[in-house]
Amino acid sequence: MQGTTYSAPSDNFASRGSKQRDQANVYIRLTLYEKEVFCLVDSGCETILVPKTLTDSFWDIQYTKQVWAANHTDIEIHGEAYLPFVLGEQCICSPALISEDVEEIMLRADWLKDNKCV
Repeated sequence: MQGTTYSAPSDNFASRGSKQRDQANVYIRLTLYEKEVFCLVDSGCETILVPKTLTDSFWDIQYTKQVWAANHTDIEIHGEAYLPFVLGEQCICSPALISEDVEEIMLRADWLKDNKCV
């Protein structure tokens, strides 16, 4: 995905940045627990990361492995959960790591392909 611009195939894609709108289609609009959420599709992410604030009462699987951000800082993980992401009419239950250290949902870049969304 790096260096290539793709046109949005449906209304489920959104062009926005963390702080302001931009022209790159790096976010996808999903539904999680009946709430619309924008998820960063991150080519460097090897797993799904979800802010703890979105899942406070829905996770309980302990996770003991270490996770680091791209800048090599530790990301504290509170647990792991299988979350019901909805794209259009398709519900995709996916394992996700829960953390207070992330502010937005981060999807690994191949998640869309692995789940036959593209």
